[in-house]
Amino acid sequence: ISEGRRPGRHRRPKSWAGCGGRQICGSLPFFLTHSALARMPSQTRSSLILLLLLVAMATAEALRRTPREQPVITDGVDSGAEFEDASSSPPPSPQQPPPADSVYIVILDAGSSGTRAVAYQFRVKRSSLIGLEYISVYKRKSDQGLSNFERNPPRCRKMLQDLLGEVADGIPREVRGKTVAILRATAGFRLMKDSARAKIAKEARDVLRRSAFRIPNKDAELVRMLSGSDEAKYSWIAVNYLLGNFQEEGAATKPIVEMGGGSLQVAFEDPKLAAAADGEGGGATFRLHGGRTYAVHTHSYLGLGFRESVLRIIGYQQPDSEEKAWAQVSTPCLAPNLALNFSFGSTNIGVMGESSVGGERRVSICSGLARRLVQQLDVHDEVELAGDGANWPLYGIGSIYFLAQFLQQRRLVPDIRPDEATCQAMVSRGLRCGAFAGTVGDFTAAARQVCSDPPRASRFPPYYCISTSVVSALLSQGLRLPETARITVLGNNDALGWSLGLGLEFLASAESGGSPSASPRCGDVVSLAMVAMMMQLLRRLS
Repeated sequence: ISEGRRPGRHRRPKSWAGCGGRQICGSLPFFLTHSALARMPSQTRSSLILLLLLVAMATAEALRRTPREQPVITDGVDSGAEFEDASSSPPPSPQQPPPADSVYIVILDAGSSGTRAVAYQFRVKRSSLIGLEYISVYKRKSDQGLSNFERNPPRCRKMLQDLLGEVADGIPREVRGKTVAILRATAGFRLMKDSARAKIAKEARDVLRRSAFRIPNKDAELVRMLSGSDEAKYSWIAVNYLLGNFQEEGAATKPIVEMGGGSLQVAFEDPKLAAAADGEGGGATFRLHGGRTYAVHTHSYLGLGFRESVLRIIGYQQPDSEEKAWAQVSTPCLAPNLALNFSFGSTNIGVMGESSVGGERRVSICSGLARRLVQQLDVHDEVELAGDGANWPLYGIGSIYFLAQFLQQRRLVPDIRPDEATCQAMVSRGLRCGAFAGTVGDFTAAARQVCSDPPRASRFPPYYCISTSVVSALLSQGLRLPETARITVLGNNDALGWSLGLGLEFLASAESGGSPSASPRCGDVVSLAMVAMMMQLLRRLS
C-alpha cells in the first residue's frame, strides 16, 4: 500500500509513476502487481519470487553461520569442562591476514582422558618430500571425553560447541569457512557400547555441520572412530615429522610407543613387512608428496593406557547397571591408607591403598600384576621385527613423558636425564621440545623405587607405581628389549600427538591435492542457485 494515497486510486498504474514518483511502494504484493513486472509472463514472475526466497534463505544462512560470542566455560555441572591454555602460539590477530600459501585444519581429538580441539596451520611447500611445512598449533582442551556422555549423549553438544568456538580464535576469520573440521575418537570411544557410540556420533556430526567450519565431501570422514592401527600410524608420522625424518630422501625413521588414556600403541617402519588391512594389529602405509611410500607395522593394546591399566591392575569390573556404578576398591599399589576418587570416562570409583602391604612385598605384587596384564594382552616382541636395530632408540610419547619428567624431577633414577641433543635439533627448526633419555633398565629401577614408597600428593603421581610397573613390563617382558636398550621420551610440544599425523596425511593426500576436500556449505549452494536464477531472469527480461 502506497503512502498518502488510497489504494483504490492505483489499481492499474501504467508505470512506476503510478506510485506518485515520490512515494514508496512498501509491500511485496504491491511490487509484484503494481509495476511493469505485473505484465511479465507468470513463469518469469514465479522465477522472481523464487529468487527472492533464495535471497532470504541465503541471508538466514549467513546469520546462522556468523560466529557468536561463546559463553564463559566453567567446571560446573552444565559444562563439566576445565579448559587449559595449551596454545604453543597466540591466536593470530584478526587484522593480520594469513599468508596466501597457508592451509588450516581443525581436528577434534576425542581421547580417553579428555577432548581437544586442535587447529593446525601449515604452509604449502611443494619442494619438500611431504609437501607441507608446520607453522603453528592452537589447542583448547576439555577434561571430559566423549565416554563421559555415554549415559546422556545430547549433553556432549555443549562441550563440542564450546571447544569449536574457542579454537576458532586460532584461525583468521576470513579462512574459517574454508577450513575443514573433523572429529576422531580413540580408545575411550572404542570401550563404549555400540548404541551409545552411534548416538554420540550423531550429535557430533550435527554440531560440526552447524559450526563455522567446512565439512569433508565424504560424510564418513566427518566423525570417525580411529582404529588402533590408525592411532599408531598417525603417532608414528607425527614423531618422525617433528624429528625431521621426512626432510631428506633416505633418512631413517624411528620406532615409537605412545601411551594414551585407554590404549598403548607401537609403530615402526619395516620394509620387509607387507602392509596389511587396518585393524588392531598389522600394517599401514604412508605416502609422501615426493612419492615414497612407507610400510609401517602398527599395533594397539587396548587396556595398557594410563587410566585403563589402573582399572585393570586394581581388578575393577564395570557393573551392568548404572545403579551399581559406584564401588570402593582396595589395592596394594597405592600408598597405605591413601583414599582417592578415580575417574575414567563414565567410571567413578573410590580407591584405597592397603595398609597391610609395604616395601619389597608391594614391589613384587605390583610388578607381578603388571606382568600378568601384559601377558593377558599378548604383547610380544614386535620391535625386534624391525631387523638390525638401526632404528634405535625407541621414542616414547604421551603419558610416558610425564612419568619420565616426574622421575627426573624427583631424581629417583639419576640415569634418566634430559636429552639435550634431541631438543637442540628440534629447537634449531623452531620447535618446542622436552626430552628425557634412559634405558629399559632405568625404567625397571624406577618401578622399584616408586612402588617402594608410592607418592601421595598431586593428581596423577599416586598411581605412578602402577604406571611405571606397566611400562617396565611392556618394555622388558612384552617387547623383550634388553636392559641396555635406549628410550627417548618426547613432550612439551603441543603439536606432538596423533592428530598432527592425521592432519599431515589429510592435507597432503593425493585426493585433497594439498588442501582439504570439503563440501560446500548450504549458503554456498544457495548463492550458486541465486546466480543461476538471476541469469535466467535477465535472459527473459531481455
